[in-house]
Amino acid sequence: MARYRQLILGELSTNCYVVWDENSRETLVIDPADSAEIIGDFLLQNKLELKLICLTHGHFDHVMAAVELKLNFGTLIGMSMEDEFLWKRQTKTARHFTGGEFLKLGEMTKIDVDFDKTNSFKLGGEIIEVIRLPGHTPGSVGFYVAGEGWLFSGDVVFEEGVGTAEYGYGDKDKLEESIDKIKKLPKETLVLPGHGEGFYLAALTQ
Repeated sequence: MARYRQLILGELSTNCYVVWDENSRETLVIDPADSAEIIGDFLLQNKLELKLICLTHGHFDHVMAAVELKLNFGTLIGMSMEDEFLWKRQTKTARHFTGGEFLKLGEMTKIDVDFDKTNSFKLGGEIIEVIRLPGHTPGSVGFYVAGEGWLFSGDVVFEEGVGTAEYGYGDKDKLEESIDKIKKLPKETLVLPGHGEGFYLAALTQ
């Protein structure tokens, strides 16, 4: 049986999800926003074993704590390599949007697991499916836990609408195709987005 905890972090109120198998204590951190300390404290307090850091896409507000967590816990980072260009410029982008100063850890760290080449992986007794959802960014992905009926959707879809494709690398047509792909999942699926509250897929398909 799996559990998750939502942590709302950073200046853009990004949802970071800590997902773990209750028996093995194996754990994923999905979209570690700007506070490795808060995430790390939660892992340690709950005696969780961090197995993989999973990034739904490369935008800075979803990745800023990834390298620090990797260094602190000796784990791996997974992301679609289609978003590598965003990963490499995360510090510059963060400075532009927040005015803050950050260590250039992302630029010096390679991605360990390419989600373009990974269809699924195990977390204890659960199978985590990697669903490719381009459009918001070229490499956006979602993580579907069929056994629990959860979809971690990143910034592709929200309770009140779909993600943006307004950036130069966005693609509205691909985003619409990704939304159609999500709509094919069971209607009782709980969608857990990158910002805001979770919602059931039935609300999106009405």
